[in-house]
Formats: sequence, structure tokens, C-alpha cells
Amino acid sequence: MDEHDRGLELEPPLPEDARRKGLTPVVAPGLQFASSLRADKFSHRVIACGTLGLIAAFVLICAGTVLSG
Repeated sequence: MDEHDRGLELEPPLPEDARRKGLTPVVAPGLQFASSLRADKFSHRVIACGTLGLIAAFVLICAGTVLSG
């Protein structure tokens, strides 16, 4: 067992529904951050829109690279 595997063992257990959906302890912190954003706070909406924009830009750049050959 290497260090990476031991680190995963120290993570808190995932809820059963999260495990059923195929989530892993590596994904859980990102989901925890996303679920902590509140729609009624302007700064949280800015963070969510900015993150969505970055992801969309990444996907478009990758798609353009793949399609151009």
C-alpha cells in the first residue's frame, strides 16, 4: 500500500447515496465546496459563474484542439 492509498483511508466515509452514484473521497471536497455556495450571496454567484466560465473555456479549447487535428 503506497502513501496515496493510505491518504484515502483517512478520509471520512462517504454517505451511501454518494457511493452508489460512483463518487470517491477524491471528488468529495470539490462537491463539498460547490454545495457550500449560496445563491443569495452575490460573491458566491460570481465565483460559480467564473468557475463555469473557466470549465467552458477549457472544454472549448480542448474541443478546438481535437477537431483541428
